[in-house]
Amino acid sequence: MSHDRVAIVTGAFGGMGRAFASRLLADGWRVGLLDLQRAIDAAGADIPDPARSLAIHCDVADWPNVEAAVAAVRERFGRVDAVINGAGIVDNVASIAKMDPGRWAWELGVNLSGPFHLIKATAPAMAEAGWGRIVTISSQAATTGLRYQPAYCASKAGLLGLMRAVVAEYGHKGITYNTLLPGLIATPKVLGMPSEILERAVESIPAGRPGSVEEMAAAAAFLLSDAAAFINGASIDIAGGRNVPISDLTRQKRK
Repeated sequence: MSHDRVAIVTGAFGGMGRAFASRLLADGWRVGLLDLQRAIDAAGADIPDPARSLAIHCDVADWPNVEAAVAAVRERFGRVDAVINGAGIVDNVASIAKMDPGRWAWELGVNLSGPFHLIKATAPAMAEAGWGRIVTISSQAATTGLRYQPAYCASKAGLLGLMRAVVAEYGHKGITYNTLLPGLIATPKVLGMPSEILERAVESIPAGRPGSVEEMAAAAAFLLSDAAAFINGASIDIAGGRNVPISDLTRQKRK
């Protein structure tokens, strides 16, 4: 499929982000690949479809950085029609009593302010054009909580409130904004977990396995399509049924 639409993917060189970018490029999008410079440097020459993509250093927590990156995408491709907010921090672990306020602010800056910055920089032009798509990656932790990750849980829950505010303001102007809530997804970081911890996590998933980054990308790509025009303000679990309680007996039978 070929069309003239342009998307921005943040965290584009991470496990999920690269899958998002690859899927959109395969679907005919042109894509701005936003990530930190060290992630871009690590990719080296291995940048997906350089003729139709543009890799740009961007710290999403920094508003001037985001402004400049979005301007660079517009200069190269002429427009921005969609955003996938994939950048995020997941390893800031501490109890509430021991959480450093600076690290709390840093995590909220990336996970919550980052998507806000991208929306602020792109949604007005989408509204003027009468068409736009925004997909943000939240987490199951937004609704269930995690011990020792107060900033992560708070930031991912905040994305749901941000989504509702954006839909209320822009939903009648052709923009849809939906949020994906992944569970255990087989990113390199997850696959690098100690085997006994990973096995224990998988036991709680009715599907009996982690999700794949390609499954995440397929969901995001659908939400960016014309076919998803009436899906707006949705929080979609991608967790293999993890949010459905199952008994120990059911687990034993499944084994």
